[in-house]
Amino acid sequence: LVGTFGVDESVIFETLFGESKPTGKLPFEIPSSMKEVNEQLEDVPDDTMNPTFKFGFGLTYP
Repeated sequence: LVGTFGVDESVIFETLFGESKPTGKLPFEIPSSMKEVNEQLEDVPDDTMNPTFKFGFGLTYP
């Protein structure tokens, strides 16, 4: 499963050729269990008590 979130080919080539630094940040939380999924409120973002990965988690490369 690949989520591009609006990325086009030019950005991929810029990264491959070293013209930009790759980064990636989650635009949502990843719950740690199905129980946490069921306990989430439908209209409240990022309300998981103990997410596996929090909103904004990600990597930046030098």
